[in-house]
Amino acid sequence: MKPRRRFEARHAELAYTLDRALTDAPTAHDFGRAAIDVLRLALRPSYAGLVYRMESGEFRCGDAAIGADLHAVLESLSRAPLSFIARPHILHRSEVSGSALSEVVMRMAAAAFEICYPLTLGSEVRGVLALGPRQDRTGYTTEDVELCARVGARIAAVAGQQSLQFEVDRLRSVASRQERLAAVGQMAAGLAHEIRNPLVSIRTFTQLLPERYGDEEFRSGFLDLTLAEIDRISALVGELLNFARPASEPEPYGVVDVSECLERTCALLRNQARSAGIALDLEVEVGLPPALIEEDRLRQVVLNLVVNGIQACSGRGRVSVSASRCDSDRGLVRIDVRDDGPGMASEVAARIFEPFFTTRSEGTGLGLALVKRILEEHGGTIAVTTHPGAGACFSIELPLAAVTDSAGRDAYAHG
Repeated sequence: MKPRRRFEARHAELAYTLDRALTDAPTAHDFGRAAIDVLRLALRPSYAGLVYRMESGEFRCGDAAIGADLHAVLESLSRAPLSFIARPHILHRSEVSGSALSEVVMRMAAAAFEICYPLTLGSEVRGVLALGPRQDRTGYTTEDVELCARVGARIAAVAGQQSLQFEVDRLRSVASRQERLAAVGQMAAGLAHEIRNPLVSIRTFTQLLPERYGDEEFRSGFLDLTLAEIDRISALVGELLNFARPASEPEPYGVVDVSECLERTCALLRNQARSAGIALDLEVEVGLPPALIEEDRLRQVVLNLVVNGIQACSGRGRVSVSASRCDSDRGLVRIDVRDDGPGMASEVAARIFEPFFTTRSEGTGLGLALVKRILEEHGGTIAVTTHPGAGACFSIELPLAAVTDSAGRDAYAHG
C-alpha cells in the first residue's frame, strides 16, 4: 500500500473511532477525553492534554501534570495575530518561526510540547491541544502532525457547537424571563386600573355618607353600589387567580365526550341567549371521538366563547357552535364558535388573547387569555378569524383521545 493511501486508511479508522466517541460522549468534555485517548493510541505521545474555555465553564482532559503549561500556552495563543486565528494550523516546535508567535514558541519549549493546536471559536482562541515528544523519541512525521490537526479540528468543532448551544439556551432563558416580567408588568397595570375604578366609586359614596346618612334612598343606593363594586373586585381577583394558576402537568389528560359536553354547555346558555334576543345553534359531527381535555375545562372554554359571542351580537343575530374532526392524520377535533356581531379590526384581533386587553367597558380582559392558556395546557390551539362588519369565528383544535383497534394497537378514532 502506498504511503498516502496507508495514511488515508489510518485516518479513516481514526475518524470512525472519533465518530463512535462522539455518539457515546454527551458533552464536549467527554468527547475531548475520548479524543485524547485516541491520539495516545495512534501517536504514542509521552504526555497529552487539552484545555477549553466555554461559557458554562472550563474543562481539561489529559495529563494533570501539564495543566499549568497548557494554560500558559493558551494565554500566549490568545494574543496571536488575527490572521493566524482566522486560519488555525498545527504548531510544531521545530518549525514555528516569526516574532508574532515567539511567545508561543517559548511557552512550548518551557513545557517541552512538541505539537500544539489552537482550538478556536470565531475570532477567538478558546483552547489548545498539546502533545509531548513521542515515547520512542523518533519524532512526529508529517502524517502524524496532519492527523493531530484533524483531531484538533474535530474537538474544536464539537466544543464550539456545544458552546454556541449553551449561549443560545442562555439567550432564550433571558428572553423568556424578560417576557414573563413584561407580562407581570402588564397584568399589574391592568389589575390596578380595574380595581381603581370601583374603589373610586366606593370612596366617593363613603365621603358623602356622613352628610347624607339620614337620606334612606342614598343609604340604600350606597349599600347596593358598594356590594356590587366589591363583587366586581372579587370576580376580578378570582379570574386573575385562575389565570395565574400554575400550569397543570401535561400528563395525564382527562378524556371528554365532546358532543355531550357541548350539548350540556349550550343547554345552559340557551336561556341567556334567548333573553338577549340571540339564537344559539349547535351542530356536532356524528360519531365524534373523545378529546384529551378535562370536561370542566372544555366547558369553561366554550362558555366563555359563547358568552362573548352573545355579548358581541348586541341584541340580535346568531351564535353557532360546531364540532368536527379535522381533515388531518394528527388526530384533532375542531370546535368553531361563530357570531353575527360587528367583527374586529385586525389590530384588535391581534391582541384579543392578551391579558387585560378588552374592547368592552365592563370587561376585565382575562377571559380569552384564560381560554388560550387552558387550551395550550392541553396541547390545543385557538385562533380567531374576523373582519369588521362580518362577525367573528373562534376556532379551537384539540388532540383526540387514542382508542384501541381490533389488533390491540392505539389509533385515533376516525368513525
